[in-house]
Amino acid sequence: MNTPPSSEHIQRFKQDGYLVFDFALDDSLLEAIKRGVYPLYDEKFRNGEVPTTRVQDVWREVEAARVLARQPNIMAALEQLFGSAALPFQTLNFPVGTQQLPHSDTIHFNSKPRGYMAGAGWHWKISTPTMAR
Repeated sequence: MNTPPSSEHIQRFKQDGYLVFDFALDDSLLEAIKRGVYPLYDEKFRNGEVPTTRVQDVWREVEAARVLARQPNIMAALEQLFGSAALPFQTLNFPVGTQQLPHSDTIHFNSKPRGYMAGAGWHWKISTPTMAR
């Protein structure tokens, strides 16, 4: 999404708690993240011994992940949706979807004041980002 969220987007976000955007991300950036994160996945996953794994805070080791986490158009969209500056603080990478049911992670982390926490997720194959509260 190269244009700011419309008033309709903002209303939908307030009503539903999530939005799906196309941020027109550069495929080479996403490929660089995949290449950088794969060696960080658990060896048991890479050997096919477990079906999935995850790596937290890849942004600390993979420059492309840091660039994605701080994309200006994403930061601007979050600022417009929440009415305050965004502060990226964590990346969590999965090689395959976890198939989790809808859930809340507020027991692990949250914002002060409450309600200003957002997650942005990308499905690598179709590159459709989803932003959720």
